[in-house]
Amino acid sequence: MTPSSVAGSTTWSDVTGSPVPNDPTDVQTFNRAQMGISAIAVDTTDTTGKTVYVGIAGFGGQGFAPLAWPNVPVLYGSTDAGSTWQNLTNNLPNAPVNAVLVDPADPAIVYVGTDVGAYVTTSITQCAIVTQDCWSAYGAGLPAVRVTTLSAVDSKWGDVAAGGDKRTRGVAGGTGEHGAEGDDGCGDDDTGHAGLRCAGRGHDQWR
Repeated sequence: MTPSSVAGSTTWSDVTGSPVPNDPTDVQTFNRAQMGISAIAVDTTDTTGKTVYVGIAGFGGQGFAPLAWPNVPVLYGSTDAGSTWQNLTNNLPNAPVNAVLVDPADPAIVYVGTDVGAYVTTSITQCAIVTQDCWSAYGAGLPAVRVTTLSAVDSKWGDVAAGGDKRTRGVAGGTGEHGAEGDDGCGDDDTGHAGLRCAGRGHDQWR
């Protein structure tokens, strides 16, 4: 990974071997199960370009991981361009993370799309503390579908600065539409910063 400050460089470094200090269970090893990397998101509000999140396409304890662990970490974060990592899985469900989105208005808020729905935290740094749950399901009454894409958009009510609202857009895999205008399958955003456009098979909806 190359920070934006040196984006013109042609030198790449493998940072998958960097330590994970807050994960002694996995011997402080990044992606010890060697599962596929399914998402990479850079925090665009960090002018150094060194804050990055990585989602892992892994399950734990269900026959998909080569080691018999109760859980496989599915989300990592770094603030030093991958020189070190933090396991941010915390209380996320035991399912692959397919998409990661940093709220453009508040980088402490991070959204993830998993195989069983979308999740949000309002304090991403708290997620590195395994004794404090930090993730919650995004919205209310959402179907447990595979969310593969997340993106932030301004809603039809205007920009936050103009006294309006701001939404996140995501895409979920499913068999059809869920909900209707004002009450769709993407749910409400309680953070006040973004909403969710839920992308995958047969479902592409704004919220």
